[in-house]
Amino acid sequence: MENKLKLSEVLKKYTMVIVLAVVVILFTVNTGGKMLLAQNVNNLIAQNAYVFILATGMLFCILTGGNIDLSVGSVVCFVGAIGGSMMIKMGMNPYLSLFSMIIIGILAGAWQGFWIAYVRIPPFIVTLAGMLIFRGLSNVVLQGMTLSPVPDSFLNLFNTYVPDVFGMKGFNLTCFLVGIIACCIFIVSELITRKRKLKKGIPGRSPKQYDH
Repeated sequence: MENKLKLSEVLKKYTMVIVLAVVVILFTVNTGGKMLLAQNVNNLIAQNAYVFILATGMLFCILTGGNIDLSVGSVVCFVGAIGGSMMIKMGMNPYLSLFSMIIIGILAGAWQGFWIAYVRIPPFIVTLAGMLIFRGLSNVVLQGMTLSPVPDSFLNLFNTYVPDVFGMKGFNLTCFLVGIIACCIFIVSELITRKRKLKKGIPGRSPKQYDH
């Protein structure tokens, strides 16, 4: 009986992980192993990088009180429409356009955050209205048309790779070293934070406690 309960708990807790593993295995078998090739995995990550960024922002919304943002896709569309118009119609520098897009995105988030935090309107209502508003504004900016061609200097930001300072072939030592340094900085930061908490009398958690 206990084993059945543990099994059901594991399935409930790791359902999405199990499903992801099954999907990866099926695609790997059906593609003859090409699914897990380094180049293919790299392409999947690069092509879906914007989804990872949006999911990270949505995670923060959910963690801060179970809020949700329904307008995230419309805001991306609106910001992209403005950035594309700046680069293609106005001929602005791509980097200046990117900076302007970041500012506009922050202002859009602050505008909706104001109604949620200060006026106390439920996030579902605010972001639902924002979804419709920003989608409509995107159509106003684009006038129902697509924009092309995008400047090569802008495309090169996302279609090129980080150059290897050491010039090694088949292995980017620069990225590898940067990753190791980032991991070391994270570990040191966590140790310093733990040490400060212990000094203030805040009990730390042992590795075994994280399993419960």
